Amino acid sequence: MARLVLDQITREFGDFVATDRISLTIEDGDFLVLLGPSGCGKTTLLRMIAGLLEPTSGSIRIDDEDITALPARKRDLAMVFQSYALYPHLSVEKNLAFPLKARRTPKAEIETRVRAAAESVEIDHLLDRKPKELSGGQRQRVAVARALVREPKAFLMDEPLSNLDAKLRTATRRELAALHRKLGATFVYVTHDQIEAMTMATRIALLNGGRIEQYGTPEELYDAPSSVFAAGFIGSPAMNLLNASLTTTDGKITVLAPGVEAVLWEGATAERDIVIGVRPEHLSMHAGGAPEAVPTAGVALRGTVDLVENLGREQLVHCIVGEDRVTVSCPREERWSAGDLVVLAAPVARVHLFDRASGRRLEWRADAADDAAAPNGADASIASPVSSAAPAALAASAGPAVR
Repeated sequence: MARLVLDQITREFGDFVATDRISLTIEDGDFLVLLGPSGCGKTTLLRMIAGLLEPTSGSIRIDDEDITALPARKRDLAMVFQSYALYPHLSVEKNLAFPLKARRTPKAEIETRVRAAAESVEIDHLLDRKPKELSGGQRQRVAVARALVREPKAFLMDEPLSNLDAKLRTATRRELAALHRKLGATFVYVTHDQIEAMTMATRIALLNGGRIEQYGTPEELYDAPSSVFAAGFIGSPAMNLLNASLTTTDGKITVLAPGVEAVLWEGATAERDIVIGVRPEHLSMHAGGAPEAVPTAGVALRGTVDLVENLGREQLVHCIVGEDRVTVSCPREERWSAGDLVVLAAPVARVHLFDRASGRRLEWRADAADDAAAPNGADASIASPVSSAAPAALAASAGPAVR
């Protein structure tokens, strides 16, 4: 398989910059998902890797070979399109054999590789059928098998599940993840669906406006979003985000906003405008008058229940806090009704802070001596309480850490 390196890849369409100096390393065997909203540049980037578009500037390498100017047919990359791009007049078997015949592969080898590819995705019983006789999921498997049969250096997939219904999409996600583990191949996969990204990827590159907003494992993007955009995009339901002010009160760093009380840790900081974030599953709900509701270190949001959604296994309770709407994910056994006065509480370790002007994540940085004692080790983040005696400051995190 292959290691792909993108170096300062830019693509312009007239005055519009689709991708802006993107640098990214995709290691051999990675399942990299290019994730982001429509128009963020993810499909443009995939098409440049495939050779279907030429970069305006920058370079692309496969295993240290510069392929930037190499035609698509010579890159040894297999592309699975959103529409599957099957030949309607050919049987499944002939669809799979087509790329091998184009390369003048011996007939016996074609038969062996077609059979092996069909068995790997469990369509060997469909080889005599035409695409019109297949379901959407079966056509998707044929498209994957046609990519497999070539034994390429890497697989490129452009939203291959978008035409499937919800149930089939879930099943096919599992199949693709299992296929990746089985092959140990390099996958580059484009989607706007964060559930697909979280369940299949070994790494995610979250794109926003033609740039990489954050790069890392699914867990890293979920647990430590680098920006307000990343926090709001990753997670379903999304992270609760409220505008607030950060200040110092009685030797403790506190957060102030309508309906918000938050005491984070001892120390001092200059007053600044921030966005405070808490995920719905990290909030606990208490009756508005309960004295134990407000944590000694953490955040308390006072509000009113507006709507309760029963999801079967759990419920989503939507509350009004100040002028903001806050969602809580909690057990269905808890009984809440519209109009209830509530306190929503979260411990300090579950609180995320972002600079309101830049949108970047804020981290609590202690000096090197105190970093070793922080719960998160070298990454002493805002969830790490720091002694007031230690020199420290809140600092906006740098841009995305891209290999």
